[in-house]
Amino acid sequence: MFRELRSAGLLALLLAPGLIGCVNDASAPPLQGPSELGTSVEMQAIPFLLTSDGQQNSVIQAVVRDQNGQRVQGVTILFDIQVPGTSTFRSYLDLGVLAPQGAPRPNPGGNAAMQTGATTGADGVARVVYWTPYRTDQENDIIVTIIGRPTGVDYRTAVARQVDIFLRAANRPSFPGTNICSFIIEPQQITYRIGQQIFVTAAVSVGPTGFPIARYEWDFGELIGIADTAQGREASYVYTVVPPAGGVIYNIVLYTTELITGSQTNCLRNVNVFP
Repeated sequence: MFRELRSAGLLALLLAPGLIGCVNDASAPPLQGPSELGTSVEMQAIPFLLTSDGQQNSVIQAVVRDQNGQRVQGVTILFDIQVPGTSTFRSYLDLGVLAPQGAPRPNPGGNAAMQTGATTGADGVARVVYWTPYRTDQENDIIVTIIGRPTGVDYRTAVARQVDIFLRAANRPSFPGTNICSFIIEPQQITYRIGQQIFVTAAVSVGPTGFPIARYEWDFGELIGIADTAQGREASYVYTVVPPAGGVIYNIVLYTTELITGSQTNCLRNVNVFP
C-alpha cells in the first residue's frame, strides 16, 4: 500500500502545471559574444566604387576586435591586393597599389601589388590607401579584392578577411565588348587598293572562359613569314603584292590568347584587294 501511494504521489508531482514546462522546455540559451575564439578582423573600403584613372583612391580599414567584441589597439595588419590565378596574371594586369595613409601615391610604372602594413590605433582600426591603376587600356569593369591579415608567428592560424572594390573602366570602347572573336576593319569599304593602309581593331577583351585577353596576333594572309603579321589589339597593314586584274581575296585572321587558362580562339574576315 505504501509503495502504491508513493508512486501515485510522484505521478501527481510530475503532472503539476508548474513543473510540466520545466520538464519539456529543452531549448538552449541564446548565444552571446563573437563567433570567433580569438582576434576578428572586419574589412571596409571607403568608398568601394572607383574609376580606373590613376587618381582616385579608397581608404581600406581593418577593424580589429578581441574575443569579447572589444576593439584592440596595437595590432599590425598586413594588407595586400589579391591577384587572381598565377603570378603570370600580375605581369599583364595592373590592379592598382597600396600605400600608407597620408603618403603620396606611388609612382606609376610597376604592375606588382604592394603589401603594406598598418597598426590599429586607439579606435582599433588600421588604415591604408588603395590607389587606382593608370590604365588607359581597361575597357571592362573589374573587381579588385584587398586582403587584411594580422601579422604573427603562424600564417595558417591568422584570421584573414577581404573587401572588394568595384573598379570602373576609365576608357570604354566605342563598340560593345563580347567574348566572341570579332574585329573591325577600317575604312569600311567593299574593295581595297594596293598601297592602301587598312586598320584593324579587335572587338573582344574577354576570352571564352571569362579571363582577359593577354595577346592579340594578326595574320593578313598576303606573304609567308612574319612580314604580314602583327600583334596588339590594334594593327594596320598595307598590301603590296600586285594582284591580277580581277583582284584577289585575302583572309585577315585574328588569334587571341586568354590570361591564366591560355585558351585560344580565332576568327577571320575577307578583304578584296585590287590593283
